[in-house]
Amino acid sequence: MSPLEEGSRASEDQLAGLHHSVAQNINSLIDEEDPRIKLQALKLGIQFLHNNRITASATAEPSLNDIASKLPSPDELEKLMALTVDEPT
Repeated sequence: MSPLEEGSRASEDQLAGLHHSVAQNINSLIDEEDPRIKLQALKLGIQFLHNNRITASATAEPSLNDIASKLPSPDELEKLMALTVDEPT
């Protein structure tokens, strides 16, 4: 891939290569043992998916059901949001 000349546009192949490289790097960071790096990588991954309008369906991806089952219900969420920092849960 040659660098872009000033004022020129990237080709579809160049953009696809960049997109692929970003995705690969985020994936490799998610596999890091350092939890701080893993957390940042997950945040990057979520933003990357969001920016690219990537969605998933719990019926199509069973692992999403595991995540969904761990989320608080609307009532539980309301209670959590009403707590102050010093209040025990």
